[in-house]
Amino acid sequence: MIRGHKDGEHGVVHKEPELRVVRMEFNYAAVKFIPMPGGRCRISVIGSVDPKLAVVPSWLINWVATKVCWVAAKVLESKAKSVAKDEDCTHRKKMREDPELYSWVSERVEDWLSRNDTERTES
Repeated sequence: MIRGHKDGEHGVVHKEPELRVVRMEFNYAAVKFIPMPGGRCRISVIGSVDPKLAVVPSWLINWVATKVCWVAAKVLESKAKSVAKDEDCTHRKKMREDPELYSWVSERVEDWLSRNDTERTES
């Protein structure tokens, strides 16, 4: 789950937008990673965003769905690869600091994979 921050929350301060610029409001998003065969995964995202437009044109929705989502997936892929390679990255350090949590997460993922293996291979 990802949540947007309002000014003042957690030290977040947004500068005033430039003239003729509208700052859309991001409330939350949830991301679900679905393991697939061959080390791949499907990403499903749902969120609440207010673009501050009376009508959202279909071309804008299509652009976000095809371009922005693709770029976001590539950024996630790049970050995952860097975490896999770098033993000293912040995420790996956190994993070493709390092995009980990450062991629990790994067990849950492995359990889900074993229960859904036929579903994954048929997709």
